[in-house]
Amino acid sequence: MTLAVLLPNTCFAMELSATSAVILEAQTGEILFEKNADKRMGMASTTKIMTALVALEKGKAEDIVKISPHAATVEGSSMYLKEGEKITLENLVYGLMLQSGNDAATAIAEHISGSEKKFAKLMNKKAKEVGISNTNFTNPHGLSEDNHYTTATDLARITAYALKDKTFSEIVSTKSKTIERQEMGKTTLVNHNKLLRSEKDCIGVKTGFTKATGRCLVTAWEKDNMKIICVTLNAGDDWNDHRKMKNFAYENYKATLYGRGGTVAKKVRVKEGRNRSVSVLYEDDIYLLEEKGGEWEITFDIPDSISAPIEKGEVVGRIVAKNQNGKKVFFDAVAEKDVLSTRRNADGKFNENLIKIYGKWLRILTFSDCKQNFAKKLTIL
Repeated sequence: MTLAVLLPNTCFAMELSATSAVILEAQTGEILFEKNADKRMGMASTTKIMTALVALEKGKAEDIVKISPHAATVEGSSMYLKEGEKITLENLVYGLMLQSGNDAATAIAEHISGSEKKFAKLMNKKAKEVGISNTNFTNPHGLSEDNHYTTATDLARITAYALKDKTFSEIVSTKSKTIERQEMGKTTLVNHNKLLRSEKDCIGVKTGFTKATGRCLVTAWEKDNMKIICVTLNAGDDWNDHRKMKNFAYENYKATLYGRGGTVAKKVRVKEGRNRSVSVLYEDDIYLLEEKGGEWEITFDIPDSISAPIEKGEVVGRIVAKNQNGKKVFFDAVAEKDVLSTRRNADGKFNENLIKIYGKWLRILTFSDCKQNFAKKLTIL
């Protein structure tokens, strides 16, 4: 699915308890609401969103991690790891994101990088890859340090990136998970995010709290072809803030289907081709994000004719969406099928592209006699 953005935003007022807040549409990166969204703030255990992302990218789920004395005794929230215990990396990530285990965060960091500080460098490197520049990590768990900070906008963008990982999405949407422990037997981890249990459209993501940062919360919601991420930092009433933010987004914005992938946008004439025309298709489903009451106009930037050879799926034009504010977004329009060229080179032979396409067809055929017959036809041509 392709989802286009709507800009500029209409300014809406919403009262929240949070010092800093943002609503981000995850598929487009569109900001739907913000309050001090670029103010640098502490993030507490929402730090662990990046910790989990790096762990899943750098480690393997089946890795066996031996718990160090340092990991077993780290302060704060815990999944109650024991020194010398051996546990899979996957179970540590569940303990990290459901139980908010600082011990799990430290164990993951030591396993991946050898230390928390070295792991923090990987977290900052990943932040740059995500495309954010107003965040700095000094540890994997979120215990307060002077140079450990983010913004609501950056945290929302990190979360949008992380949710593209299927394993991450599965973990953060899990209400509870029973795991096998080496010495403790079966242990049930319960997700601290109570909105997962009370709100059917909530799909995660992470709670956080320290005395220095106040209550921090990141949630994601998905319905009606929209995926929104809500972030609040230093909020006195974060659960209700997030309900308000979710309701605001779905009451004021919608994603409308304007074109189904594979639908014919236009039929164009083919110059010097074995076919006289070819259909040009919408490459993907096109959903356009808009304020309710608004709409988009769809036009085609596709030529009346194109020259062969043409390959199936080749981009031959654009679909243009324009809204009432003059904002334009563009989508690829592609050829429905291969079209061979009838042009000859200077030596009287057919264009190399024709031979290449026939060669591709030859490789698909499995029976040798079919290949031989096809080759003879090609020679006659």
